[in-house]
Amino acid sequence: VIDTMLRRLARDRDVDVYGCVSLLRSQRMQMVQTWEQYKFIYTALLEAIHCGNTEMRPADIANRLESMSIIDSENNSSGMEIEFKRLTIHYKYSPNLFT
Repeated sequence: VIDTMLRRLARDRDVDVYGCVSLLRSQRMQMVQTWEQYKFIYTALLEAIHCGNTEMRPADIANRLESMSIIDSENNSSGMEIEFKRLTIHYKYSPNLFT
């Protein structure tokens, strides 16, 4: 579901979790059985939208670390601090979204 919705988001700029889960359940009866699984789909999509694609090749980690260590004069933070703050903001929203 998550992969399908990420592809749809990139293509159409929207998602339909309910429709996707319904379609997949018609093909695979055991697909997304619990509230926790359904909630996880939304949380994972929110994180992907908020943080974007952060994948990198192992060979690029050292260069990425070096570039993220540079302090941005505009907000007086390193790239790593800025990235971590984005994660903090994301998790500020997600734990209570579905309670």
